[in-house]
Amino acid sequence: MNYNQLINDQILQKAFDFYDEDKNGYITFDELQKVFAPFSTEENLKEIIEEVTNNGDNKISFDNFKEAMNQVKSSFHKFRPCWSIS
Repeated sequence: MNYNQLINDQILQKAFDFYDEDKNGYITFDELQKVFAPFSTEENLKEIIEEVTNNGDNKISFDNFKEAMNQVKSSFHKFRPCWSIS
């Protein structure tokens, strides 16, 4: 793994941790809604979860999150400017 990829992974992990409020290793609809309710509809958030999860459990793992954030066509990607990582 090169340095830039390592830094990108660390940034993505911080962003993921921000959304994963209960620290169970998954981002749920409720956790997304707490962050994005002012910016998105409930329907849109459900679509995003369905798009990025691949096993039907409707929970976004770090691997799901990382893959979605690295895909320009992902619906989740449009929220990238909303990150507030500190």
